[in-house]
Amino acid sequence: MIDYTENTGKGIKKEKPKVFLNWADKRISRNQNLIMIFNGGTGSGKSWASLRCACDLSEHFKTPFSISGNVDFSFESLLKKMYLPENNKPGTVFIQEEVGSAGSGASSREWQSKANKFFNSFLQTSRHKRQILIMNCPSFGYLEAGSRQLVHFQLESMGINPITKQSAFKPFAIQCNRRTGKLYYKYLRYKHEGGRKRVNIMRFGLPPDDIIRDYENEKTKFTDKLNKSIMEPEKKKVPLVNKEYRKEIADMYKDKGLTQKEISKRLGISEMAISHYYNRDKTTNNAQIA
Repeated sequence: MIDYTENTGKGIKKEKPKVFLNWADKRISRNQNLIMIFNGGTGSGKSWASLRCACDLSEHFKTPFSISGNVDFSFESLLKKMYLPENNKPGTVFIQEEVGSAGSGASSREWQSKANKFFNSFLQTSRHKRQILIMNCPSFGYLEAGSRQLVHFQLESMGINPITKQSAFKPFAIQCNRRTGKLYYKYLRYKHEGGRKRVNIMRFGLPPDDIIRDYENEKTKFTDKLNKSIMEPEKKKVPLVNKEYRKEIADMYKDKGLTQKEISKRLGISEMAISHYYNRDKTTNNAQIA
């Protein structure tokens, strides 16, 4: 569950009012959606904290939540999950995981552009559905200015308590001045024992074991696929082919009538390299290939 901490002025005092859940409930009941973002470096606990937060929100709104149905590492795949029939209920939570912010092989600028398009698509599909989006990335600055103006709640990592296994975050409700675009970060406030107090820290415990297991499995699959996609361009680079190989390629084409695929297997050279030198030599008339 989520713990809330507030500073009484006489020391730190822990309370467990449902301040955040009540705030989220108010947005959804007013026919609004909710976009949240967890920021923090690697190992700061933001991924598991976002899972714990999603579990608590789904329990509060009585909506389904699973790794396969509500969490993804790419913008396109997550948008598809938002259209699933089981995810149409108001208060349904989705998580866009930070692995995608590593670029999925893309540059930071390209990722920012994708994030901006994703937010616009999410707003178009989620407004009437009153859905909730949780996103992870190292810094709030990873998002373009236009995307930052669409975020309603930000949580900045303060680290993990190794004893309690809880991750602590500074929580801010974000208000945007629509004329200037300036953002204002405000602590949540609530009434307690006749006074008004504010939530300075939100602490998140571990998500359920089955959620952790499924999340780690999906993350492994995605990172493996990501690593392969990063290495793939290296295979597509045209390797150098020396003169002896060029002559041998020409002989195989002319005298033996072999295809590029057959020559590739015999010489252990990629078909792209063979095609490259065949076309180049054919153009410059330097090869013996007819």
